Amino acid sequence: MNERKASEWVVKGAPTPGRRPVAVHRRGCRPASNCIQPVEAGEARRLLIMDAGLACQICRPDTALQLL
Repeated sequence: MNERKASEWVVKGAPTPGRRPVAVHRRGCRPASNCIQPVEAGEARRLLIMDAGLACQICRPDTALQLL
């Protein structure tokens, strides 16, 4: 698989203890404007595998990470 730089993926609603992520985005996606945390491709992939509903429907990180 083609691994991308860590800065290419962001999680909205940063995955901190006791806080559930809201969405996974590609960096630069307009809806990911606030409360984001950069993550590595492997972490973005793990989050999307656990909950496909986290994938932004605009920037489609699931497609970019070849999960479809």
